[in-house]
Amino acid sequence: MKKFIYIGLLKLKLLAKDKMSLAAIILTPIIFVTVLAVGFENSSDDSKNVKYPVGIVNNDTGKYSKRLINMLKNDKYFDVTESSYESSRKAVENGKLSMSFVIPKNFSASIENNKAKDIGMIKLQDNENTSSFGIIVENYIQQLSIGENAKKASASLLTSVKLVNENKKTEIENNIEKDYLKNIKTQKSTYSLNTLQKNKTHAKDKLSTSAIGIMIMFIMFFVSLGAGSILEEKEFGTWTRTESTPTKNRTILCGYVFGNFIIGWLQVGILILFSKYVLNLNWGSSPLGIILLFSSFLLASIGLGTALSSFVKTKKQLTTLVPIVVIPTCLLAGCMFPRNIMSDTMLKVSNFVPQTWVIKGTTDLITRNTNINAVYTPSLILIGFAAVFFILGLEIMKLEKSTN
Repeated sequence: MKKFIYIGLLKLKLLAKDKMSLAAIILTPIIFVTVLAVGFENSSDDSKNVKYPVGIVNNDTGKYSKRLINMLKNDKYFDVTESSYESSRKAVENGKLSMSFVIPKNFSASIENNKAKDIGMIKLQDNENTSSFGIIVENYIQQLSIGENAKKASASLLTSVKLVNENKKTEIENNIEKDYLKNIKTQKSTYSLNTLQKNKTHAKDKLSTSAIGIMIMFIMFFVSLGAGSILEEKEFGTWTRTESTPTKNRTILCGYVFGNFIIGWLQVGILILFSKYVLNLNWGSSPLGIILLFSSFLLASIGLGTALSSFVKTKKQLTTLVPIVVIPTCLLAGCMFPRNIMSDTMLKVSNFVPQTWVIKGTTDLITRNTNINAVYTPSLILIGFAAVFFILGLEIMKLEKSTN
């Protein structure tokens, strides 16, 4: 136990003496997250006076779907286009629409039965605007439900106390409905996207899913490369001298993992703390959840770097190999675009890369504002990935040692 801790601390001691490397480790995440945050901040500066192009796919034939569409067309934020599902999906993918709402079949009947169906959404990313658009539509559906319930309740009350005849109940309901629709046609209060975002815990403020995905790719890229320090030791001959000692390979490997884990958390910690307290980015309300999730992800990233290091001979070769592995798997996991536009086959395949599980856990913590319970499963799966990578790397090292 003491040996691997000593090896890890020795690695940290050597890093502390290398001022340039230490400065790079500290400054790189600060510069990265600053550029990222400024980019996303600028992309949302124009949100106050812009009409956003949104699509409507209407699979319902009843009156309430038509009324919901009219409400959206009268909304100050929306420029509405009605089209088929396929046309709407392509328009969202091509950037012609910010997102699209899909009204399900029998939507009107569900309003009449007081069991309003959820509206589907087609979107490329889960950001502050799409979250707010969903809130707006929910409010409109609630207004329609309230009107339907009020109409039925009022007519039933009037007939039950004999103020009107039973045969005039339908007429009364229609009159009440007309008055209600007239009342809600003109908005009585104004709202802004910023107000809606602050009042809804699942809105992600300035930090979008795309930003999280880019951060995850940054972490995996640099941590995996950092884990290749074993190759530098091999190039300088210190690894061979270490192997000649009675210390077992797994102890040596654990020492390097421990050192790289501390260095990795130094970068991740700076990234999270700087983005949260300086740039006011939202990281959810569960610090323990973030710590558990990213600790597991760091182990998986270090494990990947260790496994890849066992396949190559030099750090230069590793520098070439890491992007070839990390970038495609990050794309597959949904670091650059949301998973809901991927096919079912690709979604199943993406479950076999570690980035998918850190994205799922982070999305739950930040977007849905859940607690640490939400990251137990993703963290366990990430630890499973780490174990597989470490075992693979260790077995290849053993094979290499036995052949030399």
